[in-house]
Order: sequence, then structure tokens, then C-alpha cells
Amino acid sequence: MHRPFRYTLLASSLWFSCGALAQPAGDLPLMPWPQQVEVTQPAGKLILDHRLSLSLQGDDLGDALPRWRQRIELQTGWTLAPREEANGAAIKVVIKDRVAAQPLPGSDESYRLAVTPQGATLTANTRFGALRGMETLLQLLQTDGQNTFLPLVDIRDVPRFPWRGVLLDSARHFLPLPDILRQLDGMAAAKLNVFHWHLTDDQGWRFASEHYPKLQQQASDGQFYTREQMQQVVAYATARGIRVVPEIDMPGHASSIAVAYPELMSAPGPYRMEREWGVHKPTLDPTRDEVYQFVDAIVGELAAIFPDPYLHIGGDEVDASQWRASPSIQAFMQQNGLADTHVLQAYFNQKLEKILEKHQRQMVGWDEIYHPSLPRSIVIQSWQGQDSLGASAQDGYQGILSTGFYLDQPQSTAYHYRNEILPQPLGVETAVQPGEQAQSWHFSMPRLKGSAVEGSFTLIEGKQGWRGFIDFNGKSRRAVHDIVWRTPQQVTFRVDTWMGDTRPVFTLQQDKLSGYTLVGNVRYPTSGDKLAAAPAGKMPVVPDEKGQANILGGEAALWAENVRAPLLDLKLWPRAFAVAERLWSAQDVT
Repeated sequence: MHRPFRYTLLASSLWFSCGALAQPAGDLPLMPWPQQVEVTQPAGKLILDHRLSLSLQGDDLGDALPRWRQRIELQTGWTLAPREEANGAAIKVVIKDRVAAQPLPGSDESYRLAVTPQGATLTANTRFGALRGMETLLQLLQTDGQNTFLPLVDIRDVPRFPWRGVLLDSARHFLPLPDILRQLDGMAAAKLNVFHWHLTDDQGWRFASEHYPKLQQQASDGQFYTREQMQQVVAYATARGIRVVPEIDMPGHASSIAVAYPELMSAPGPYRMEREWGVHKPTLDPTRDEVYQFVDAIVGELAAIFPDPYLHIGGDEVDASQWRASPSIQAFMQQNGLADTHVLQAYFNQKLEKILEKHQRQMVGWDEIYHPSLPRSIVIQSWQGQDSLGASAQDGYQGILSTGFYLDQPQSTAYHYRNEILPQPLGVETAVQPGEQAQSWHFSMPRLKGSAVEGSFTLIEGKQGWRGFIDFNGKSRRAVHDIVWRTPQQVTFRVDTWMGDTRPVFTLQQDKLSGYTLVGNVRYPTSGDKLAAAPAGKMPVVPDEKGQANILGGEAALWAENVRAPLLDLKLWPRAFAVAERLWSAQDVT
């Protein structure tokens, strides 16, 4: 991937000085691309050998120095000279401020890396910047066939977003501890800083509970993490500057809870472990005190293991059929003025938020937790896309994006890389100008599971060629790209959707639409009819500057319905590096 030279001064890194600009630096093997890169001598090199010295001052980073030495040995094939015998080129790491080892949402990750003929100096305000900067240095370490060297550069860097995460799903398929630790090493290399650990779902409960032991005894198939193992993951992540945010899914995705403690559910059962993916009926009963006692105990256990200030409560895809079918729950809703099941879930989340507050934790949840009754201290993780994220951000709620970053799906790196985190305007003129011709078509695309995808699209032929837009029912209008007429009747174009890279191939003939829609590498037969005019579409929700500031970043999600541990590395890497760059680098680095 060719990289243009970038020079961006961010307000959050005012300590960076503005130096003279040098030649473009696009050939350096760096990802994510730093905010500022200056090649100070185009052919200059700091030659290294096994005698190099590596020193650290200003803070104690535990086993970081031995780990860095091992990384250099693995990359070069050397056995480095003992520290007391090191008399080669010097790599110095200087940390200005000593801070607690626990990474936090606002941790300072900025750094400066200066490589001169005399040596390399990595300067950072805190340990977290030093950890990020060392990954940059290790990426720069290379050979020309004769020498191993670092190019002579001056790099000043700071992340664009503070929340840059990876979700691993240990519930659908259990992930052994060594596999998780290995992904944390990969995350550190990509400068990703939040490990979102999905510990429970319909298909398994993976968290050893002291107060409710039947959860791991009856709902884990014997595959769960002990308290000591979870503490080991936290310690391993902390040493690499990575936060760990655990997720316990409530009130839906609760089949595993139902198997162990059916008395907490909204219907009597009987219940069994789920072996299929999808949205299932078991749902916690939000009217029972015992449910909140359960939540209080589980949150307390998690808070004792995971020090991060945030705890993820899931909250997505609640099948409300048990709530609607229960006379006692319906009576409770009527007595408390709860108009519908969405308000009932908000009631549950209000109680849940108070429990989290008691344990000094803040709530993270999926789009469905968004409700004005909840405080603006919560973080909303969006699987529904930029529309949902933009609306909640404009309303003052902090959020993170996962739509477009689902790495369990067979999508190209280019698709993930095009996925801009901040909601964007449509970017295409929708009005038909004098002398232009337009045509609009309704389409319906049945799917194997779930309702058909329906909507309309409009193509406009103007002096500059073809442009167009598409309106999926219930979604904001999207621009279409790469419009090509293969014949006078057959057209194809590209649009990025929540389903992935989407390429319709339609035959438009005698007011009828036929053909297929290519989603990823699968063809879905599609049919439709010509419309008299383009329907009124819903324009994208683009927050103002204050609203955009509420968007903290995003997370790559690796759901495990179809992923077992042996596939973990193949699914997550190298695509996660593309997501990491969208989250770290300047917006115009494309």
C-alpha cells in the first residue's frame, strides 16, 4: 500500500514541535501510519549489530526491556550481547512522567522517535507512548542484504482515537488462554489498546463465578476461565498497555444463564444449551429482585478481577416474546407506566447502571441500550452502523463503531479500510439537473435467514457521467460507486453496506428488474420494478463538532459462531492492522 507523506499537528500533541519538512516517506514499512514522518537523510541509515545497547529511563516497564530484546533477536536472528557488554549503536527510551501501569481511557500514548547516525531516541510522556513508539521502531528495523539498520527519521505520533479495540468471543467457541495471549501480542504490535472479552452468550458461560457456580458447572461444557486465568490475561494485557473490558450479556443472549438458574428467567422453561447461532428467547426477568441480586454479585466478581473503569453489559438483540407473554411482567409494566418492551429494557438498564456505579464501573452496551433515561456517562457500541452512532453521539452519548469491522465475515481488507469511523455526508448530488436523465428502481433481495433486504436506487446520467444513490429500507441514503453499464440493459455498481462489499448486477428491461446482488462472494437473486420517481430518502446523520467528539473510536469484532481457536490468527490478522490504521492514523491517510 503506497503511503503519501503526512504532516498533521493534533491539538492533543501540542508538545510536538514543527520541524522542517523532508521528502515523502511513503516507502517506510509502517502501519498504522504515524501522524508526522520526516526522513531526515533519504539514504541515511543507523547500522545495527548484535552489540546494540537498549536502555530505559524515567519509569519501570517490568519485563518490557527483555521482551524488546527478544523481539529484536527474533527479527534479526541475532543473539544480543549481554547488557554489560553492549557497545554498539544505542537505542534510548526516555519516559518523562511516571504513571500507574494500569492503562485508562485517557492514557497519553504520544511519542517521538528520532533516529540519527549517532543512535535512536524514543521520547514519550508516559509508559504508554513508549510502548507504542517501540512498535514503530521495531517495524522500521530492516535489512538491505548487507546491513541491519534503522532509517534516519524523525517521527512524532499520537492516536486519532483513544478507543481502539478488538472483540474476541469466547462464548460461542472457547478460546484457550495461550491463543488469547498471542492475540494480545498482535494487538500491541498494531497499537490496539482495548481487549473486549465476550465471556457469555446463549452458547456458553465462560466466567467462573463464586456466587453462582452452576453457571460454569452446567452452562460451559467444562470450558471456562478461572479467576486466576482471567487475572493472568489482565496482567499480560496491562504490560502491553492494553485495557481489558469484560462483557456479560444481559438481559438477552441469556440461554446459558437459563440452563443454570431458570428461576431468573421470564418464562419457566425448561431450557437447554443452544448449539445454533441467532436470537433466542431466554430473557432475564426485569421485575424480580433476585435478578438484580444476581447482577450485583456477578458485577462485583468481575470488578474484583478486571480493573478497567468500563464493564460491557451487552444489551443487544433482546427477544421480548417472553416479556409479552408473561401476565406478571405485563402487569408490572402497566403498574409502573412502562409503555413497551423497549422502555422495560431501559428500566432494567437503569437498575443495572446503578449497580455498576456501586462497583465504580461505567456501562458499555450495544446500540439497543440507547435511551434518554440513561446517563450520558455510558458508552454505546454500534453494530447497527454510522446512523445509530451519529444519532446517539449528537444526543450527547459517547460511542464506538464496530459496523464494517466484523473480521469473522469473509470481507476484504479494502472494505474494512474504507470504513470511516465518523459519520459522513452523502457526498453525491441527488437532485436531477436540467438536461440530466434519471431512473429509479425498487428491489427486493431475499436472504436465507431473516427478512428480505428491500429498498430503491436511483441512477442519474449527467455531463460528467453516471452518479447514483441507494435507499435501503430503514437505513440512511448511501452513495453508489463504479457505475458500469455492461449492456444497454445490464448495470452494475458498488456500495459498502452493513452486509459488506455489495455489488448489484441488474438487468433493467420493460419496467422489470432482475439479476443478483453479490454480497462478498455470494450471489443473492434480486427482483424489482421501475418507479416513477425516487422516493424521499433519509439523509445520513452527521453530528456537529461537539457530537463528533463523542465518538471515541471503534473495535474490530471477531464473533466465534464459525471460528475456533485454530482459525483465530487467520481470521484476525492481517486485516486487524487495517482497522488499527483507521483508528490510529489521520483521517486523510487512505
